[in-house]
Amino acid sequence: MFKDSLKTYVDGVANREPAYKDTDGKPRLYIKFLNGRTACLVAREDVDEELHLHNALFEHACENVGEIRRFWSTVGAAISFNISFCFPYPDLSGEKVELILLRYWDDEHAADEFAESVIVTVQEKMEDVFKEDGQLDEDHVKEFDARLRTVEKNVRLIRKLLEKGE
Repeated sequence: MFKDSLKTYVDGVANREPAYKDTDGKPRLYIKFLNGRTACLVAREDVDEELHLHNALFEHACENVGEIRRFWSTVGAAISFNISFCFPYPDLSGEKVELILLRYWDDEHAADEFAESVIVTVQEKMEDVFKEDGQLDEDHVKEFDARLRTVEKNVRLIRKLLEKGE
């Protein structure tokens, strides 16, 4: 499976190995997720920041490549929504190289319009949730608290089932 080999590929990009060099001489790894999205792993120093800022809705900082590997399917889904991931990775000299996994800038997908509509809906809902002063609306605080209690209850139930071996 690809994610099991991810460290090998990340090593190649971080260490600027010739096998990973693109037509412009900069090391990149192109990844096709099962959801059909194409992403690119590249060193921060090789990113076209203007293009990245235009395409990335948000950039999430990870502690290491292990987080990317552990949450591979979630990362693939997030790439659909133009969320990028950055993480430090040591090169052969031990120096940290900041790598970014981002949606490939020329990637087009049939679900792009749907993903954009989801983002617009979330932004509108977030605007509704916060008052003018940036504080949460009291009704939303109560709703969040109720949802949190439900999640906590479900976690307790799952723990009990695990303890029973079910």
